[in-house]
Amino acid sequence: MKMTDEEMEQRIKEESPIGSSKDRVIAFLDSVNIHGLKPHHGEYNDESPIGTNALEGRQNEVRGYLVAGIPKVGRDPSQFQVYNMNIIFYFGTGERLIAYKIQTLGDW
Repeated sequence: MKMTDEEMEQRIKEESPIGSSKDRVIAFLDSVNIHGLKPHHGEYNDESPIGTNALEGRQNEVRGYLVAGIPKVGRDPSQFQVYNMNIIFYFGTGERLIAYKIQTLGDW
């Protein structure tokens, strides 16, 4: 793996921790370069994500979210899989980061 979920979590904690502004999170994503791979991200959505239970019990706190992805963070030639990392950043009042979820999945 070029970047593990744990390594990305450590970078987020250091460079864009809980409580960070939306702008700081976007600046963090724009600055990340992992062995030549850069995250791509969509626009900030000022609503709760539909159909998620990622913040079970805290859904009412979410005021917006941002989705980012890093393609090809790893590969497993024995299974013909390429791994892509997805990160969802959840924001609360004042567009401050309240949580995030990192998930790396294999794809053919």
